[in-house]
Amino acid sequence: MLETYPGLWYGLLLINRRRAVIKVLLKTETILRTIKEREGLTFTELCRRLAMNKATLSQILKTLTSIGYVERRGDGLFIGQGIMDLAKENMQAQTLGGIAERIAASLAEEIRETVTVGMLRDGQRYNLAKAEYEQSLSVNAAVEQRPSPYDTATGRVLLAFSSPEVVAEVIKHKGFPSGKWPGVNTIEELQQALSKIREAGIALVLSPDGQAESVAAPVLGKNGTLRAAVGASVPCYRFRGERREQLITSVKAAAERMSQELAAHNL
Repeated sequence: MLETYPGLWYGLLLINRRRAVIKVLLKTETILRTIKEREGLTFTELCRRLAMNKATLSQILKTLTSIGYVERRGDGLFIGQGIMDLAKENMQAQTLGGIAERIAASLAEEIRETVTVGMLRDGQRYNLAKAEYEQSLSVNAAVEQRPSPYDTATGRVLLAFSSPEVVAEVIKHKGFPSGKWPGVNTIEELQQALSKIREAGIALVLSPDGQAESVAAPVLGKNGTLRAAVGASVPCYRFRGERREQLITSVKAAAERMSQELAAHNL
């Protein structure tokens, strides 16, 4: 039957592989939990406690040790620094996301516009949080969700306040703006544009259709390191005169509040 239906054979093969992976993950979780509860126990004690095949246990421990999740001290097994760092990073990410959500919601309510809090990762701009104020006319969400850092005010602020290494990584993955950022086509022009953003403390970007404008300001953590950017997208007819200045002031103030909250959490 399997020869008659090769697709069925391939599907069963994938299912078996997934089951095998799940079994290994469950065993790994059990091993880590047991070591955490009884730090210092030996390989023999762990093997007896888990009733696990010695070869299987040895192979999993070898992998966990190589990535720093488990440490050997003499004959004893201990939770490694790698997994503690991972837990710390996860907690920090959750805290950062929670603060971003509060800031976005508060600012959107204050200015009655769409607000995003973004960050750079692997050459892409990602949203940590987004809040849309309900009203009859609002900015198209797609304006703020395009992946290139060159396209948005938050992306440009993130680039301006990032290290040269991060900027180089973005260029490596994205190249130069090539029309997405008028007047910026070379490394020299990009550096000049980013320098102007740093001097101003904000970035302003007009949408391709000319109907909306975005403003963004940096969020800085400990030692002035860049953590995120707060931005707002506003239809052009609502981004004029005195209201324009009020919106810019509100965005900068929100970014500063987020910086202060991050500092309070040692982030």
